[in-house]
Amino acid sequence: MLNCKSTLQRLALFTFVICLFALAVGGDHSLARSERTFVFHHENVLGTSLELKINAPTLAEAEKAEAAALTEIDRNAKILSAYDPNSEFSRWVKTSNQPTPVSPELFEVLNLFQQWHDRTNGALDAAAETVGRVWKAAAQQQRLPAPAELDAAVQTVRQQHWQLDPANHTATRLSNAPLALNS
Repeated sequence: MLNCKSTLQRLALFTFVICLFALAVGGDHSLARSERTFVFHHENVLGTSLELKINAPTLAEAEKAEAAALTEIDRNAKILSAYDPNSEFSRWVKTSNQPTPVSPELFEVLNLFQQWHDRTNGALDAAAETVGRVWKAAAQQQRLPAPAELDAAVQTVRQQHWQLDPANHTATRLSNAPLALNS
């Protein structure tokens, strides 16, 4: 088991540190008198809406912090996105039964998914999309999924999807189930 903070926790911490930096670079270190809260709205960031609230002495400093936060989000998306065919995760998903070197971020997220899968007795599973696809296909045909379809999908989800090798920092894709790290 890895003893490190998750990528999402690091992203939140990074954003917090950037906000603190934005506050500290102002000429007046009396935070109560010099800071303001700047709010930035973005659509379609990781497929959803994003609101950033940044405390900074000036709009320019807040915009610098906003840019840094968005850059870090984009960097992580290029690693972890199941929707970007060029992301590291999407490229790794196309491998099969071969140990593949992966970035520290992807290794950590796969490890955390594995831990939470175990802790939740399988309630959190990166292959949950398998069941969703059965329901979508049935809906397109204006019917409910057959019990056999659902059973087969559940069996696919219950497979082990990857194996991690901490010594070599590799991940081996073990199943052909569709995977996504957005649960």
